[in-house]
Amino acid sequence: MDDDTWSDYPYQVLFRPIGMRHVIFEQDAHGDFVGGSYVYASALDWARFGLLLAQQGQWQDEQGNTQQIISKDWVNTMIRPTTISNCHYGAGIWNTQRKCQNDLPEIYNLSGYKGQLVYVIPRTKTVIVIMGFGDWDTYDFMTELLTAMELEFALPIAQRPT
Repeated sequence: MDDDTWSDYPYQVLFRPIGMRHVIFEQDAHGDFVGGSYVYASALDWARFGLLLAQQGQWQDEQGNTQQIISKDWVNTMIRPTTISNCHYGAGIWNTQRKCQNDLPEIYNLSGYKGQLVYVIPRTKTVIVIMGFGDWDTYDFMTELLTAMELEFALPIAQRPT
């Protein structure tokens, strides 16, 4: 694969198919994608990515065609907490409930620079995007939001990490 093809690859197979139109995925000096950081996107683009995860890697386009963008097994690997991380995260995805379990977490999140967060609640296909740089308590906000959702959706409340 030549450099131009490699540079366009994540856009071709991931970002464009789910409608992420305002995303920059930086490469390091060797041309490798960093992945754990240096991905810049709009709130709508992050919401689309969160929804893709909530849908186990499947995406339905505007014409109603469904395709598997990321394998279900890989999505599960991304979100399943690992014991080596004390059950705080899987492969790049944080376990909001911070408890070890065999089942997949009911709430998980992507965590970025200065409080940028994408919370995913797969059961309800809910994605909450917080673009960061705020001087407020994200935990209190999420607790109140999940408490309100519990009334309608009977969701468990994320436990505050100790």
